Amino acid sequence: PRAPRVLEPWRPDSLLEGFETLTLAVEATQLPEEGDEPLCATLVRRSDRRLRAHRRAIVHVHGWNDYFFHPHVAEFWENQGFAFHAVELRRYGRSLRPGQLRGYITDLADYADELDSALAVVRASHEAVVLAGHSTGGLTVSLYAAQRPGELAGLVLNSPWLDMWGPPA
Repeated sequence: PRAPRVLEPWRPDSLLEGFETLTLAVEATQLPEEGDEPLCATLVRRSDRRLRAHRRAIVHVHGWNDYFFHPHVAEFWENQGFAFHAVELRRYGRSLRPGQLRGYITDLADYADELDSALAVVRASHEAVVLAGHSTGGLTVSLYAAQRPGELAGLVLNSPWLDMWGPPA
């Protein structure tokens, strides 16, 4: 796997006190929107090194129309012995740039680029990595893990969006 391309180094998070962000380049797999802003993903973690000192790490992936803003989720995983990270996918939350279509994707497999990059960063500091997904993030991480058997220490799905409910439209 290729090394992640960093667009912006670790810096204090603009949304949550006690967290920091790293901005990663994402390969454009679709027609670019208007504007000059590159696609990117954002990795979020605690600023306090003591809270990142665990051997194991978890990387949280948000759902549709979402981003990471829940410090209590980080606290839960830290209390379980995991260093917490969250990745915000292209065109979401901290990764959304002017002129980009919020949440636009035509193939969930395209998210492998930012997940590969985020996991490479996290694996550099932790022995084992678990991937967690909420809602459509659960579908995204399930598809990702299925393409990479044995690479993750585990998979956690929180209210995963794996199927449509109700009658067809």
